Amino acid sequence: MAAFQSAFLFPPNRWHNHAPSIVECPNGDLLVCWFSGSGEREADDVQILGARKRAHHSKWSQPFLMADTPNYPDCNPCLFIDPRQRLWLVWITILNHRWEGSLLKYRLTRAYQRQLAPRWQEGEVFHISPDAKFVAKVEAYVQRQRERVTQVPPEHRPRFEAYLERILQYAHDELSRRLGWMTRQPPLILGNRLWLPLYSDGFDCSLIAISDDGGDTWRLSEPILAPGAIQPTLLKRKDGTLVAYMRDNGPPAQSHLDGGFPRRGLHMERACEDHDSEPRQQRCGARPAHRRVGSGLQRHGTGTPPARRSGLHRRGSELAHCPLSGKRGLRARGALPIRP
Repeated sequence: MAAFQSAFLFPPNRWHNHAPSIVECPNGDLLVCWFSGSGEREADDVQILGARKRAHHSKWSQPFLMADTPNYPDCNPCLFIDPRQRLWLVWITILNHRWEGSLLKYRLTRAYQRQLAPRWQEGEVFHISPDAKFVAKVEAYVQRQRERVTQVPPEHRPRFEAYLERILQYAHDELSRRLGWMTRQPPLILGNRLWLPLYSDGFDCSLIAISDDGGDTWRLSEPILAPGAIQPTLLKRKDGTLVAYMRDNGPPAQSHLDGGFPRRGLHMERACEDHDSEPRQQRCGARPAHRRVGSGLQRHGTGTPPARRSGLHRRGSELAHCPLSGKRGLRARGALPIRP
């Protein structure tokens, strides 16, 4: 049986230390990072710190700086090693003290095993550019939610309508579509393909940035739309199905479904090989019910009634590949189908 150990990276302190991400380096070292400061998005002293545990050593190093944008909060770091053994750090810088105003950034290097702190060799803005297809998906989603307004108690309807109107306004504003996308979990790596999960607190939904060439160019999936489906974690099942587990952030009026108490749970979504029929969506309970699906994406569990929607399909769209540029950063465009 495997032995598990736990240890403090540093003694308890008064700072807000949150959102860790860890990788095992090819040489056996463990490298971890997190954001640290006097708060989160509203604290301008927040920075990305890291620590290293050398292979066969029992103690972690002293924390060191991984990234810092002076006078701006840096949050939600994500570390991963790509198929070419390059170390990536992807994180956000908050421009206006709101999650919706976060700017996605990246750094990468091959020089991360000898010295204590990685020596970054490249890095810039990671541009996320949802296109007109994304807008159409959001419009259709908002319309479906508005058709359910009769299920919402009258006293909650104004907040629910305002929530939907905000999402629609963000979709129609180009800058709002391009800001606010954040990392929380590392990518799923299948051969040379990277599936980097993203989410937005503004849209209250998730999105996948996909690279077919190990991270040089990127494209976007169609949005994973459900009330409060954020912070996705991706995995691949034995049958080839891709699964996304997402935190349920919940819309403002959702509390009426549980006697007035806010409801938090899990969303589950699957992407399968067969894409002939339209998927359905449900909110998961604490233990999602596993059942076979024949197409697209599907959420499982108990809770709100299922609602039909357009899913992530294999059918045709053009891929917008953009080369890596040290000056202009990475770009991911479009609302493209997910293909396992």
